Formats: sequence, C-alpha cells, structure tokens
Amino acid sequence: RSLPHHHRLAGLDDLLRRRGDAGALPARSGVRDGSVDRFLARPRQRPDRCRWQRVRRRERNADARAVQSLAQTHDGRGCLMLPYETLREIELFILKEARLLDEGQFEAWLDLYAPQGIYWMPSKPGQTDPLNVASIIYEDHAILAIRVQRLLEARALVLTPMPRTVHLVSNIEVFKGDADSTDFEVGAAFLCTELQGERQRIYAGRQIHHIAREDDSFRIRRKHVALTNCDGVHAPMTIPI
Repeated sequence: RSLPHHHRLAGLDDLLRRRGDAGALPARSGVRDGSVDRFLARPRQRPDRCRWQRVRRRERNADARAVQSLAQTHDGRGCLMLPYETLREIELFILKEARLLDEGQFEAWLDLYAPQGIYWMPSKPGQTDPLNVASIIYEDHAILAIRVQRLLEARALVLTPMPRTVHLVSNIEVFKGDADSTDFEVGAAFLCTELQGERQRIYAGRQIHHIAREDDSFRIRRKHVALTNCDGVHAPMTIPI
C-alpha cells in the first residue's frame, strides 16, 4: 500500500541528498507546487553577534574617559573624592588629635602643630577676621606651648580638679587638596564633653583643619573651631576642643 504524498516525500529526499543541508534550502525549493516547503526548515537571518559586540565595545570606549585626577572629582557638595588611602590617612590624623587630648598627652598633641600653627576659636558666627575682632581663643604655637605647660603642671586653680574630656569627631570631609598635594583643608563635626569635679560641660560645633603633609604624617597649620554657641557666655577653657 503506497503512503500518501509518496511522490512528495521522494522529491524531498532527493532534494536533501543534493543539497546536503535542509537549513540551507531557499524558502521556495521549486519542487512540485512548492508543497515540499512545509517539510523543510526555513532559513533564519541571525544577527551578527560579533559585529554587535564590536559596536558595543566601541560605544563603551567612546564613553569611557580617563579620570585625570580623582581629587578633582566632587561629590556634589563641594567635597573632594580622594583615593581611599589618602582619605583614610587624613581621617586617622584628625581622630588622633582628639584621642591625644582625651588621654592627656598634651605634648604629643602640641607636636601635631607646625611651628607656625594657629588655634582659633571665633566669638561670632561667620567671623572671618581673627585679628581685629575679639575671639574666644586665638593662640599661636608659642602660646599653645604655655597652655600645655600649665596643663602638665596642673597648678592653676582652674585645673583643680583636673578636667577630663571625651571628643567625638564625625563627618570628616576634605574640601581642598588632591592626591598629589601636600596641603589639605579638612572639615568635621565635633562633640566634646568636659567633666571637672561634679560639673559637666558639652561643646558642639564644626572644625576646620588646615594640614600639610610632612614625612609620613601631617602637621596642623591652622585649626578653626566654630562653636554652635560661640556668641554665648563661656567659662575658661583649659583643655582645647
């Protein structure tokens, strides 16, 4: 008994033998009335993946631009985006200063200041002139050395009993400088608690350090301490903030 469409299958078999690959056949093979087409796989136009990848690679290369200096990249608030190693060095230096004050290592704290270093605490919000406008504290390295000597001797009445402090420093940000620079301007928020006898004082505000790289560390050229209540009434401050 003959199979239905036997002559069509025979035509298909002959066509496959001659062409060798059904996937390479044209959409219309020319076999009787084109009815064999339904037994054949129609060729598909596949995208050139290699070409597409080359195009995408060129687009990425065109968009990518070498960053000339990470230090010149800002985070949108005016702070510099420094390499992690540089930023961490600066942070540890700022935290070290606070720790030395809390531990009573005042001579080591003074060594952090450059010979021309200045410690300035304004008496008014937004004060920019430390010389012609009265300040709470404005001391150069020589006067800071006298303050440290008094702290070490602890003979003054104001130092009886000796005050103890805890400094909390946070939100450390670099505003000026770059990875290859030796000078940086560093801002931070602070909270300082001072305990003397049964009396406790709390100081809060923002501070700005102008520091310069020296050997494998930094030295403070100027420290600007802006108390939140700088225009208030304050008792004598013995341990620097």
